[in-house]
Amino acid sequence: MTQEIRHHDVRQEEDSPPWGRIGLVAFAAIGIAVILGLVAWAILGGSERALRPSGEYPEERLTLEREVSAVQREVFDGPGPGQRLVARKREELSSFGWADQERGLVNLPIEEGMRIVIEESGQ
Repeated sequence: MTQEIRHHDVRQEEDSPPWGRIGLVAFAAIGIAVILGLVAWAILGGSERALRPSGEYPEERLTLEREVSAVQREVFDGPGPGQRLVARKREELSSFGWADQERGLVNLPIEEGMRIVIEESGQ
């Protein structure tokens, strides 16, 4: 059996968080964060001033139409040779014409050729 020992002259302290210390730590943390932010801002401003002594941003005035040396502009203007070949082949696939007139071979549009094959197969 355990016997509870009580001392009447000793009182238990009431449980409460130390709000003063918590506030002080929070205030210090916020202050440190603000100071570090200002230091980072000052460092960034100094390096920007070193890289741009005039303080101007010339890239804001850049336009898309400018000369670039050693670049064949016609390569980028309009369709290239591969795109022209594809367009010509699509035109051939969608038009009528002679493939070989001596042998009696004709070009048909692909849709027309598929329709004829389906009709001839009896489906």
